[in-house]
Amino acid sequence: MASPIEERFVFNEIKELKSQSLIYNILDFGSGENLFPNKIARLGHNVTAIDLYDRNPETNHNIKFIKGDFIDTDLRKEHYDCIYALSSFEHIGLE
Repeated sequence: MASPIEERFVFNEIKELKSQSLIYNILDFGSGENLFPNKIARLGHNVTAIDLYDRNPETNHNIKFIKGDFIDTDLRKEHYDCIYALSSFEHIGLE
């Protein structure tokens, strides 16, 4: 789980994007059971959250959950304005 300091830093950076009054496509790698994607979606952005485990999609229509390994997920057709990973990379187990 991400620390409050990490979440605050990423949230503030994404919030600054909103100051340009645009809606961004944002990718969350390894969202886990974190509620952070909901917080970003409430800013009006479209969030895609990828994790190995099933997620309850909440009621926010700005979030798309993908169950899968983000190393093996084919996202080449997608476009993202912002990509973040809160405390995720240390868990991927690359050789």
